[in-house]
Amino acid sequence: MGSTDDGTTHSARRYSGAAGALCLLSLVVLGLPATATGSTTTIPGAPMTLILLDTQGGRHQIKWNGTREVYPNNDLNGDSGITLFFNGTSYGFSGSATTGTVGANVFGISSQSALLGSGTAADPWRVVTTFTADGTVTVTQTAYYVNGDNYATFKWTFASTANYNGVKFFHGADAFPQAQDNGYGAYNAACNGLSASAPQVGPNFFEEFIPVTAPSAYRETVYNTGWSAIRSGTLNDTVNTAWHDAWLGFEWDFNLAAGGYESIFQKVAFGGSACSASGA
Repeated sequence: MGSTDDGTTHSARRYSGAAGALCLLSLVVLGLPATATGSTTTIPGAPMTLILLDTQGGRHQIKWNGTREVYPNNDLNGDSGITLFFNGTSYGFSGSATTGTVGANVFGISSQSALLGSGTAADPWRVVTTFTADGTVTVTQTAYYVNGDNYATFKWTFASTANYNGVKFFHGADAFPQAQDNGYGAYNAACNGLSASAPQVGPNFFEEFIPVTAPSAYRETVYNTGWSAIRSGTLNDTVNTAWHDAWLGFEWDFNLAAGGYESIFQKVAFGGSACSASGA
């Protein structure tokens, strides 16, 4: 684990509702890629609620006991999503404070399911979203939640009709622990987790990425530095332990074979201590 010299202020970062509306209007006027379906599917659990958005390249918002945990403070937005690098280009999503697309191109969304399952351990709630890139690679995201758990599990499966070496996949989130825009970053070796904690909403509260599939790299930093790092295609295994506008990200590197597939699993957890979902 390393430390960074990132700044900890963000006075210029947040957009007003009017500015956000103008940005959305610009996307329409400029004819930038749009999604196929325009639907939102919610996993209505407790204490976690997941809102899967299939707009602007696919994003997700997460609530804990009704409080939003991903910036911005809006059910129909969420600066948390995925980016894929392959074949000399990249595909990602566009959020509220990501300063454009987190990648060279916006993911297409060919489908998103209705709510599936019953929320039990034997039959978790789940939502399946299919992301499309250049016509050769498809990413299928499944978000799982068992009612009452303090974590949700994301699964991403990659299928390709061509061979690609040096593929890079990223999952990042602009952390908003208990609607607190700042937090302390940490790498938690016991579970290889990456967290932002906010003792001000305490006694303490952790928002954490916990890998199931070991990542190739990670980073915890100021939100805009994190999105820029994903755009560059590299995370550097560093953590900002100061009080800052927190962001979490994982990177996985692998090869894709034509006709084959790769699967990656990760938990997103909340609670009063780090690694709270590591044994589940």
